[in-house]
Amino acid sequence: MRQFYLLLLACLLGFAFPGSAQVFNPADPVITYNPNDPPETPTWGTISKWVRTVRSSVNFSNKDSYKCYYLSGMPFRLKFPKSYQHGVSDGKKYPIFIFWHGRGEGGGIYDNEYSLYHGGGKFCAAVDNGKFDGFILVPQSTTGFFGQPQYDFVKQILDELKLNNKLDPDRIFANGLSAGGTETWEFMFRYPKEVAGFLPISGCSIAYRDQVNVFKNIPLWIFQGGLDNNPHPSTTTAVITADQNAGGNAKMTLYPNGGHGIWNTAWDEADFWPFINRQHKANPWPAFGHNEFCPGETVSVVLGLTPGFDGYEWRKNGTLIPGATTFEYTATEFGTYDARIKRGTEWSPWSPTPVVVKQKEATQTPPLSIAGLMSKVIPAVDGKNYVVLTLPEGYTSYQWRKVGDPAIIGTAQTQTVNAPGQYQANVTEKFGCSSEWSAPFTIIPANGPNPPAPASGLTATAISKTAITDRLDRQSECRLQ
Repeated sequence: MRQFYLLLLACLLGFAFPGSAQVFNPADPVITYNPNDPPETPTWGTISKWVRTVRSSVNFSNKDSYKCYYLSGMPFRLKFPKSYQHGVSDGKKYPIFIFWHGRGEGGGIYDNEYSLYHGGGKFCAAVDNGKFDGFILVPQSTTGFFGQPQYDFVKQILDELKLNNKLDPDRIFANGLSAGGTETWEFMFRYPKEVAGFLPISGCSIAYRDQVNVFKNIPLWIFQGGLDNNPHPSTTTAVITADQNAGGNAKMTLYPNGGHGIWNTAWDEADFWPFINRQHKANPWPAFGHNEFCPGETVSVVLGLTPGFDGYEWRKNGTLIPGATTFEYTATEFGTYDARIKRGTEWSPWSPTPVVVKQKEATQTPPLSIAGLMSKVIPAVDGKNYVVLTLPEGYTSYQWRKVGDPAIIGTAQTQTVNAPGQYQANVTEKFGCSSEWSAPFTIIPANGPNPPAPASGLTATAISKTAITDRLDRQSECRLQ
């Protein structure tokens, strides 16, 4: 009788017949491993329901929403989207977030809960709170490292989810930390047509800079600690620079005081989940991010998708462009450009986020200001015979001049001046048009005609035994320039 019930349980959980359809179900129970009565190891190459070993250190709420499965020696956990309805033909398709854990979270085939130690609770909350209405897939390495077999196993899982569980093939994302950060890269290299965006943390290799043509049109956001030595910031910077020099879609976030373990800071970035939600495999990328052109500038921008699909089509303003059937298209006119890709006989939707090629507005130079607590009068009350003028950072170039003199006196964000008079500046942005000169900023001579009145009515109040605060009367404050 006991064997009958064990066989019945095995059938219900998929252990005895793992090849049955609809392997994944959000109603699957989470079964705790019993070493005295272990499940039968499933047939190699077949996805099956599985068990877990409870890890008290993994203690976030709702962790049992990660269901337990097994494929070819690789246990894994899967969390379903919040709005997912199993077996309902509602026309919905859902993205998936694949997380590659670090070396320290490896475990045996029954120990697939430690893979959730870093990030599992944050990913769970993102789904439950509606920030990411998608699947979370967490493979478990038994050695601490993943390789090509596991990448292929994940691809098999993705194919099953596409077939039976409404996975959107155009919204597959990869993220990992440390060794898992490197494996995020390696999975992308193995399956570049699958990955719609990847976000490695504390994982990079200098060799990747020689492979930018594989991924330059795939959105990349990499996170690096400034104090990390593996990888060193120079390694990550070199790869990102190579990608950007090739016109790629990449950005890097550096935490100057961070070491290797920066993953929680990265996951807490306000744009982490919005960045993922914006991406789609059919969204084209304008080379160098250059889609705006100045008046009179020749319009020419290469729009790119991932190469290797079975077909491509491009449109301008909703009209099909004849002959535009490759993964790149050069736009030479203003307009809205979108595209779609073909897998076998199935076309993707048209780009949810098209590229709008348009005329750029003129760059407006911000008002000049004084750097820090300084006076615009020279010499100042404190004896300073100079003034430091400044503009906001982030522009690609700066120019300074004295009004009435065409000579450029500086090209930095700040400019130190030691003579009274009026000063102007202009700035340029990346791919920006020439800007007009700013409104003049006047430096007042203390000893010239109509000098400011000297300060008067100064009072001081002790706020401690070693500090005072002072105040000028209102009239004197107004006169002090």
